[in-house]
Amino acid sequence: MPMLADSKAVDDYIEKVDETHQAFLKQIREVIKSSLPDTVEGLAWSMPSYWQNTYLIHFQAFKKHVNVYVGLEAVIYLQDNYPELSYTKRGFQLVYGQKIPKKAIEDVCQWQLQQYGEKDET
Repeated sequence: MPMLADSKAVDDYIEKVDETHQAFLKQIREVIKSSLPDTVEGLAWSMPSYWQNTYLIHFQAFKKHVNVYVGLEAVIYLQDNYPELSYTKRGFQLVYGQKIPKKAIEDVCQWQLQQYGEKDET
């Protein structure tokens, strides 16, 4: 079942995070939205999520970092191309204040879209 679009819920999510970290989350959000303009944005599992035929990417704020969730296969893909990122089993972590790895996020968004998001029109 598709996720319901709810950009306001994502706005609210970001507003509830410590003020010093909101700009960091907004930057991550903008990179994802510009990389996946046709996805549905909303909350799933209480975190900002992006849907196109399936969930493609999520991010979750913690006290000292943000987890970006993309799934195990995408992590394997990313590790080969972006060894400098700090990986978890299903994504990667970004520490507040570090430079946003825009190219890596754009790349994994496109990879996810090619793997899972595009509809077969035949």
